[in-house]
Amino acid sequence: MDRCDIKRSILGVSWPSGQGHRVQAVAFDQQARFYLLPKIHKPNNPGRPIVSGNGSPTERISEFVDSFLKPLVCRIPSFIKDTKDFLHKLDEVKHQIPDSAILVTFDVSSLHFLQVQGTAMGTKMAPSYANLFMSQLEDRLLSSAPNRPLVWWRFIDDIFPIWGGDQDSLDEFINHINSFHPTIKFTTEQSLTSVNFLDVTITKSLNGLVTDVYSKPTDTHQYLLSNSCHPSHCKKAIAYSQALRIRRICSTDTLYKRRSSELRKHLVSRGHSEPCCSMQQHAAVTSGTKMMLEKLLGNADMDEVPSLTPRQGYGNSHVISVDVRLLPDMVERALARTHTVS
Repeated sequence: MDRCDIKRSILGVSWPSGQGHRVQAVAFDQQARFYLLPKIHKPNNPGRPIVSGNGSPTERISEFVDSFLKPLVCRIPSFIKDTKDFLHKLDEVKHQIPDSAILVTFDVSSLHFLQVQGTAMGTKMAPSYANLFMSQLEDRLLSSAPNRPLVWWRFIDDIFPIWGGDQDSLDEFINHINSFHPTIKFTTEQSLTSVNFLDVTITKSLNGLVTDVYSKPTDTHQYLLSNSCHPSHCKKAIAYSQALRIRRICSTDTLYKRRSSELRKHLVSRGHSEPCCSMQQHAAVTSGTKMMLEKLLGNADMDEVPSLTPRQGYGNSHVISVDVRLLPDMVERALARTHTVS
């Protein structure tokens, strides 16, 4: 890409080949707008500063810069893309955590807005810039620490470490990271039993780490009303998608049933039909369990899975079409075989 190509990408200009230059200009008719989003879940309700660059002169150049930064972010060792990625990482270590481990969460104070330093939320390149800045900072921070955590994963400015040492060594580590940078400071929550990270509650148990859905105290579950003018498939999708999310996060059937029951009550209070909600939840669980089983069994054909009730298949094998009611039990057996092998 030469200098002219870069300028055209930034300015949104189209110059086709041929006679003369026909310019398709992007109108920047407004300045960036500054406003605050109150954090009602925190004491004294501090404001989250936003500088919205939509339609401003810096919108295109921010998008251009982000196109180069974003591919680098996913290569950061501590990078967490979303809840699904976090659960996948947690699943790999949940049986390796010592009983004495301390569960910790760190939150970076004022990462996006530091008066004359840093970047404000509201421009496209801000999350990538913040991620790369934190990656460089944490590399130096961890390499110089007297003790390191067993796990250090980060979603932009929210960090999930697991500490394998004692309380004194953790306090020493917290003092170290809070004195490392002149403006970047960390607030912390820690527990020997349970912490909340993203929309997940992580709890230590005899069988490793257990995960459950976490909702902030300010969450009033104001789902779309059933008499909304939205298309019917949008309203049905609420129960389906939320059931998928609950099934993904809840690591035990007991927790899943409890959260599913709560979801139905919330939806019914918004005017949705309980039978319809139950049907969509059942469809979501069947779909999620099927995908899980395909993964565990090496993407085998779900219409032909070994079973105790045979019909004649290829050669001497006996196969049947899967009854969806058998899927949860089959997944448990597959998981048990996986744990035995590992």
